[in-house]
Amino acid sequence: MSGLGALIADGVQGLPGEAARIALTILAGGALVVAVRRGLPWLTGRAVRAGIARLGTATADDRRRMSRRIATLEHFLTRTLQSLVVTATVMVVLAQLGVRVDALLASAGIAGIAIAFGSQAFVRDAISGLFILAQGPFDLGDYVRLNAVEGTVAQISLRSTTLITDDGVVHTVANGAIAQTSNYTRDAWSHVLTVSLKRTVPLDLVQQAVAEVAAELAAAPELGDELVSGPTVRGITALHGASYDVEVRSVVGTALRARYPSLVLGRLVQSFERHDVELA
Repeated sequence: MSGLGALIADGVQGLPGEAARIALTILAGGALVVAVRRGLPWLTGRAVRAGIARLGTATADDRRRMSRRIATLEHFLTRTLQSLVVTATVMVVLAQLGVRVDALLASAGIAGIAIAFGSQAFVRDAISGLFILAQGPFDLGDYVRLNAVEGTVAQISLRSTTLITDDGVVHTVANGAIAQTSNYTRDAWSHVLTVSLKRTVPLDLVQQAVAEVAAELAAAPELGDELVSGPTVRGITALHGASYDVEVRSVVGTALRARYPSLVLGRLVQSFERHDVELA
């Protein structure tokens, strides 16, 4: 037995009988949580590699979509299993303390179910969350519009979906309240450009220059509907001695993928020159 294992065993044996059983239950629950947190990524990693191998000559978009789908399921399953383990651990500890958990739940009846689920809204949101996971209208990392809110999917849970908009605002949308879903990423591509600027350049001046480019591109008839969003400044990503880096992000249709990098870079350089934004 390792030194840590021996130390834990000695500590548990030194406790009174009831306290030792409770301590072991809590330790077992904690070990299961750690196993879920570490084991699921390992399993999903193997699933991603196997799935991509089966796709063979599939496109990069197909491989990216599979990776996102599996990452979404991993995220959801990890959170759900951890919650179930914690709940079961609490129930076992209560039973060890002499609380009649079965009688408590049975006597509560419908009221107990209402308390457990929180409200009917929770049930509606949870069912909607399960349908989202089963049908896969969007995954983590997709750029979507949920009702009137647009942004990148940052988190999916049973109750809600979290979006981050281009200006960095975090929105939480209840799954049961989602009436319309528009996914721009299924046939689109996320373009990220890191720009190094001199430390003396104000960030709001950079944002103004990039916003002008976004307006120009949005009005360009040759782009049509291929420009989904952006370019927008997602903030400072790194600080250096005399410079800093910003991330400029866009979402474009796959038809625009080949020529967009040079197109946006050329316009950004021109706009920076007009606004005296000095590159590092």
